[in-house]
Amino acid sequence: MVQFTKYFLRLQNYFYENNPSSNSSCTSSPAKWCIDGYDGYKFCIQNPTLLPLCILALLIGLFCSKCISKLAGKFPSRWFYYLAFFLYGIMMTSAGILHCFIGDRQTNEDSSENIRLFIVIIDVSLTTCIAVTFLFCGLCDIQFLNPQSICTRCLLLSSYFILFLLWTLAVINEWNHIIYALYVGVISICCFVYLITQLCIKSNRHALLALFMSGIYASIGLIAESFGAEYICKSEGPFWSQYFGPEFIWCLFADIISEVIPNDSCLVFFVHQKINYENIARLIVRFMLEKLLEDNREKSSVLLESLIEVNESNLRDTVKTTISYGVAYHHSGLTDDGHVELGLASSLNNHLTTSLINMNLENPLHLLYITVLSDLPNMTIGFRQLVDRVSSLQ
Repeated sequence: MVQFTKYFLRLQNYFYENNPSSNSSCTSSPAKWCIDGYDGYKFCIQNPTLLPLCILALLIGLFCSKCISKLAGKFPSRWFYYLAFFLYGIMMTSAGILHCFIGDRQTNEDSSENIRLFIVIIDVSLTTCIAVTFLFCGLCDIQFLNPQSICTRCLLLSSYFILFLLWTLAVINEWNHIIYALYVGVISICCFVYLITQLCIKSNRHALLALFMSGIYASIGLIAESFGAEYICKSEGPFWSQYFGPEFIWCLFADIISEVIPNDSCLVFFVHQKINYENIARLIVRFMLEKLLEDNREKSSVLLESLIEVNESNLRDTVKTTISYGVAYHHSGLTDDGHVELGLASSLNNHLTTSLINMNLENPLHLLYITVLSDLPNMTIGFRQLVDRVSSLQ
């Protein structure tokens, strides 16, 4: 969320008439594409390169919220994560409207100024609300708050109303210190607390690298938008800085941050006789870390109990061993219901499988590893069928 500090950096110049220095290498007016209408009305798009990035951010927010809503299994804080990504998409939409369509300050119409003021308040309020939502997500993850309680949801919605009210008063009355506290203070504290809560959850520590990389990208975007703006504009020149200036770089890295979401599902596909599938699964488990056994203990135990039930207690010993490590394999004697259970488990990024038949085809793959252990005829046809079946996967 800290990537949206750019709006605070622009907010004072936007409303308080603190124009940039005339010696700045950055252009005073952004690039503008205009189309003349039949009645003399001119439709213009400012910052045209920002528009596709804002649309991409909207799609990311909607896609992630949809995926979260369809996650299988027990996920108590599902509603809060769904709301956070949905608000992210709406917030970036308001940012796109502000910067690309109604951000032209050359018009002196009071109605246009009021609309710009309203969109800015909506934009910055949603930004802070997203940070608070992630704070609630973290507190619910560690069971400090009850995610199923109506009181918790009412508390979150009440905080939205308070933030919107504070932002409205701060922008209208030009309370610079309140604006700074709402943006830098609230967002920084909420993000820090969320990070601490995720580190407290042992099974989520594998995502530390993703959080670290997100922080690096956020820092690059922040430096590019604030301290490095003059250098970027000077390096690109007056023409290119209109299109690919500091704001473009900031929004680009904001989208990259949103995409740093670990997808740990993995498929190992190989062509061999059925009898060796079990041996390959044992070999994979043999070289896996014991830490995975501990991290997956709770989820794997639930899955194992479910598999025993749907297979009427007729489950091979090898399956019982590999499932504990998050590994499933084809031709393991599972019923159709057992394959369904494995598909649900893979949607939680919990299991690795050695056969496409065990994967839920709606779930993206983090890694597709293909190996050939013997020379079998018609292998080209088999691989072509594989490509067709995974064409919808990432």
